[in-house]
Amino acid sequence: MDFEIVSSKIIDNVGGAGNIANVTHCMTRLRLSLRDTDLVNSEAVKAIDGVMGTVLQGNEFQVIIGADVDLLYKKTKELLAIQRTASGDAEQLTQKPAKRRNPVSAVLDFLSASLSPLIPVIMGAAFITIVLTILSQPGILASDSQTYQVLNAITSCVYYFFPVLIAYTAAQQLHVDTTIAMAVSCMLLFPDFLALFNNGETEVAVFGIPIMYGSYSKQIFPTLFAVAAQAVIEPFIYRIIPKQLKTMVASGLTLTICALLAITLFGPIGSLLTQGMNTIVYFVVDSLGWVAIPVIAFINPFMLGTGLGSANFPIMMTTFVANGYENLILPAALAGNAAQVGSGIAIATMTKNSELKHLALDGALVALFGTTEPIIFTVHYKLKRTFFAVMVGSAVAAIIPGVFQIKCYGLVNGIFSLPAYLPGGMENFIVACVSIVAGIICGFIATRLIGFNPEDAEFHFNKEGAAA
Repeated sequence: MDFEIVSSKIIDNVGGAGNIANVTHCMTRLRLSLRDTDLVNSEAVKAIDGVMGTVLQGNEFQVIIGADVDLLYKKTKELLAIQRTASGDAEQLTQKPAKRRNPVSAVLDFLSASLSPLIPVIMGAAFITIVLTILSQPGILASDSQTYQVLNAITSCVYYFFPVLIAYTAAQQLHVDTTIAMAVSCMLLFPDFLALFNNGETEVAVFGIPIMYGSYSKQIFPTLFAVAAQAVIEPFIYRIIPKQLKTMVASGLTLTICALLAITLFGPIGSLLTQGMNTIVYFVVDSLGWVAIPVIAFINPFMLGTGLGSANFPIMMTTFVANGYENLILPAALAGNAAQVGSGIAIATMTKNSELKHLALDGALVALFGTTEPIIFTVHYKLKRTFFAVMVGSAVAAIIPGVFQIKCYGLVNGIFSLPAYLPGGMENFIVACVSIVAGIICGFIATRLIGFNPEDAEFHFNKEGAAA
C-alpha cells in the first residue's frame, strides 16, 4: 500500500483538509471527525486500493484499513499538516467539529484514540514474554538467570510506567502540554511520594485534604482523568496569566493544580474504576462460567459491524495491563474470527457469482489474520442471512475456549496470535489451536445450513463484479 496516495485520496474524497476537524485511529480504522458529512464521497473512498470499507456514524467517518492503519494515520496527519500550512490554516486540526457529537461516542473515541497508539509497545512487551516462555520451558534460558531477569524487566517496565505512556497519547488527543501531562502521571508513581505513606500505615494530607494510598502503576483511568482535567485547567490559566509570566507561572500553576487533583481526586477515582471494571469482568466470567465467552463471540460481529467494537477496547486493555493477560474478549474473538473464515469458504462454495466468490475468499483470508470488517461489510451486509449464520457459528465455536477458560498474553488476534497463548501453558496453547479449527468448521456448517437468498447475491453482485 502506498500510504501517501491512499491518504491523499481519502482526504480529497471527504471534502478536503478543511473539512477534517480531527483524525484518530483504532486497531483497524482511520477515524475522521468531519465538519460536513455531506461532502463525503463514500463510494470513491471504498474504491481506493487498500480500503476495506467505510462507516459513517454521526459526524465521524470511519475508513476500515486493517493492521496498517497506524502507518496510514501517521501519513494522513503529515499530509493534513502540510496542506493546512500551505493554506494558512495550520491550527485548524485542533478545532472542534461543526456538528455536536454523541457524548458516549466521543468518550469511546477518545479512549480508543488514546490507547491505540500504545498497541505497538504492548505487543512488543508481549513478544518478549512469549520468547522468554519458549526459551525457558525447554531449559534453554533459566528463569533465574540475569539475562532472563533483564529481558523480563523490559516487559515489566512497560506495564509499570503505562500511566506515563498514556499521558503522552491522551495529551496529544486533547491538545494540551504533553510534558505537563507526563509529569503529573510521574507523580503518581514517584517513589519518594509513595514512601510518605509507609506502605499505607501513615496518613498523608495536602492542605488538610487526605490522600488515599494506592499503587497507580499498570492503570489507565487515573491518568486519563487527570489529562481531561488539564484540558479544562490549562487554557483557563493561560488565559488569565499575563503573557510575560506564562512560561513559568502558568506552567507552574497548571502542573501544581493538575498534580494535586491527580493524587487527591482522579487517582483514587480512577483506581476504583479500574478495580470496578476488573470486578465486572471477573463477575461475568465467574457468574456465566463458560457461557460468557460464547455470548461475547455471538455479539462481536454486530459490535464490529456497527462500529461499536471500540467499546470493548478499554475493557480489554484495562484487564490486560493490570493482569498481563486477557481471558474474555480475545478468546471469543479467536473463535469468532475463525468462524468468519469458515463462513467465507462456505459462501465461495455456494455461489456461482465470481465477484462474490472472490470477495468471500479474500474476506476469509483477511479474517484468518485477525481483521473481520472486510467480510462483514463487503459480503455479510449484502447477503444478510450469512451475518446471522456467522454469529451462530462464532458462539458455538467459542464454547471450547469458554469451557477451558484460556488466556491470551498479547493484544493480538487471528492465527498469528497463537504464540500469545503459550505463556499460559501447553494446554492453553492447544485449546487455542483447537478453537481456530472449531471456528472454521462451525462457521462453514452454520453458513451452509442457514444459507443466503440467491436473489441477494444476484442483486448485489452482477457478472461484471460491480455492485448493483
